[in-house]
Formats: sequence, structure tokens, C-alpha cells
Amino acid sequence: MAPSRCNRLRPTLTHSIDTNEIFRPGNWGRLLSSREPREVPSSIYSHVQGHGRGALQMKFDRFTVALLILREDAPKLGEQDENRLQDAHIAHLAKLHEEGHILAAGPILGPKDREIRGLSIYKGSPDEVRTLADQDPGVREGRYRHQFLDWVVPESALSLSRARFPRSMAEV
Repeated sequence: MAPSRCNRLRPTLTHSIDTNEIFRPGNWGRLLSSREPREVPSSIYSHVQGHGRGALQMKFDRFTVALLILREDAPKLGEQDENRLQDAHIAHLAKLHEEGHILAAGPILGPKDREIRGLSIYKGSPDEVRTLADQDPGVREGRYRHQFLDWVVPESALSLSRARFPRSMAEV
């Protein structure tokens, strides 16, 4: 019996990510957000089971989602110091966006005591962006930490425009 069209078109990622595991219900986030290092190039080439005529070649783009998390042991700041640190944080993100490292960034809204404060999408792998992201003044001063998630999407599925990021709270 010939394989169904659906089975023939399901991509299989190479380089230590097994899509049979990824496509199993409940596994997607666990596998891609695990902290285990992966040897995956910037553009991942995949193929369908079988190599004959009509085999689908699919490419993936690789990004890093960086979550900015308030540390449990974060120093308490007065309003003036908090505003200073926020301006420095915003200027840092604007600089990385202008340099082409960050595609999008912004705050996560919610209660004042929320753990996750912001989200940024970087080009490249977590190892490639960790140094840039951790230069954030809020991270350097011990108020925040990052959690990095390796994220792959079908090539060209994510399309963002260059925008002008604010450089301080005065511009927001």
C-alpha cells in the first residue's frame, strides 16, 4: 500500500531534532524548549521519508525567543532608579534592533508582580544571541535574567518589518 499524501509531505528535521517526536501531541514545546544543546544550522534542511521524485524539500529559519524574567532575588529599586534602568533597557533593545539582531521586542502585560516581563525575537541560535542579550543593563545589574528558547519556523513564515524602537520611556 502506498503511503498517504499526508505521510509523504510530513517533513523530518535532521541534526538531532526528530519530527516524529515533535509532531506527537504534547511534545512540541518540550523538545524545542529543552536546554539540551542541539547541533542545528541556521537554516535547517529537511526531507520527506523516501528520496524519489516528488520528495518535498523544506527549509526552516531559526530564531531565538528570549524571555526577560524578573529574578526572585532582584534588588528593590526606587522610582528614579527603576526609570533609569528602564530607559537603559529600552535603549539597549533599540540598538540591537538597529544592528539587525532583534526582529521584535516588547513587554509582557499583566500584574505588577508577574515573573515574565518581556519577550524578544532574535536572529540565530541561543548560543549566538546570549552574549548580546545578557548585555542588557537590567540583566547586568541583577534585576532580570533571560530564558532562551530555540525556535524554528518554515522558511519565510515569519515576516516582520523594520520599525523604529523607542530609546527611552519619554518616547513611548
